[in-house]
Amino acid sequence: MKTSRYLIFILLGGLIIPGFGGILLTAIEPEIAVADQSGLGTRSLQAEIVTPPAGKSVDGSSLTVMADLTLGDPSELKSVLFQYKPEESDIWTKIDSNPAHPNPDQSYPYYVHWDVSEFNEGDYHLRAIAKDINGNEDDNPAEILVTIDHSEPEVIEGRIEEGEELDETESPPFILLPYLYTENDSNNEYVSHEGYTKIEKILKEDANWVIAGDDLSDKTTEVFVPQGSLNYEGTVVTIIIGDREPTLFEDESLHIVEFRRVELEGGEDAPSSQFEAEVIISYSDSDQDGIVDGTSLNENFLRLYRFDDSEGIWVESPSSVDARLNKVSGNTAQLSVFGLGVDLGGRFLEEEGNLGMTCNTILNAPPPSNSQIISNIMPLLIPFLALLIRKRILTADRACR
Repeated sequence: MKTSRYLIFILLGGLIIPGFGGILLTAIEPEIAVADQSGLGTRSLQAEIVTPPAGKSVDGSSLTVMADLTLGDPSELKSVLFQYKPEESDIWTKIDSNPAHPNPDQSYPYYVHWDVSEFNEGDYHLRAIAKDINGNEDDNPAEILVTIDHSEPEVIEGRIEEGEELDETESPPFILLPYLYTENDSNNEYVSHEGYTKIEKILKEDANWVIAGDDLSDKTTEVFVPQGSLNYEGTVVTIIIGDREPTLFEDESLHIVEFRRVELEGGEDAPSSQFEAEVIISYSDSDQDGIVDGTSLNENFLRLYRFDDSEGIWVESPSSVDARLNKVSGNTAQLSVFGLGVDLGGRFLEEEGNLGMTCNTILNAPPPSNSQIISNIMPLLIPFLALLIRKRILTADRACR
């Protein structure tokens, strides 16, 4: 649970109410009550695979295999082990891992990368085994079935280095050019063709949830496309997790800390007239202090921005911050380059300047001391106390009469 030292006067529906003199009033995240699970034995914890989607055909050198805890208290979870086995085998094998994502994984988000590029084609089972802090493992983990297909996969993932590309396939809708962007692409300076890339076919009649996890960090991206949002069956979503460092834009007033590119194959005709997608991007806060790693930015002010190609500017999307999971989610009617950022300038100062908000409020500041709190609050309390005392004196005077 994230906490900090503050004095709370008003808390309305979990809103963050700025205080006076640069004090930021925030809400303590409530503990989530967990139902009594006695009697469940070693299944008091259970994890389930959330990507790749069950039933899909897959390929690639770095396939994201991710699990979420579906039963139990996250504080009791020690690790999640990822295993696979061919359909015709009874032997489960541990998925090979890299240093950035060990297997078993002991920290959220729980995922590893599976290199299936040299595997024989066919059906494979996947499962995630949760282990609690006492060493008890789920003795009946849930399984999913996927198909490794090197010719026409529905999901393909890998890291694109300079001059490389993901393997091309012969059949549409997978038409991968040597470079994902042309020299004239106005977004190329923000997210290049290099980096971790996931391409997944989504279906018009389904609600589609595409999840990608970077192979060298804990950066994740989720894209939710609701049912009926597409004009074409089998449209392809491409996610690229950019490697760019945090950057200032718009006359150094907008600080973008994470970059992603999300696009639909088929261009402007692919989305329906009712198209709306939810984009969820993670950010780093390894010590859970509420400050984005490598910056002095308060996570509560992060917003999702979309780069507008036609105008050449960043546009804020309606978004919200999940400080517990370190994610920002937002809705968009267009897919493009996205960034997580904080507006350090005009908008906060102009619209909320009457609340005493300054850039120091957005940036991290040490918790106020008791003397600072008193010095900030007393000018507000004195007139109120004086009015209260005067009222009591008048009331007493009337009573004496």
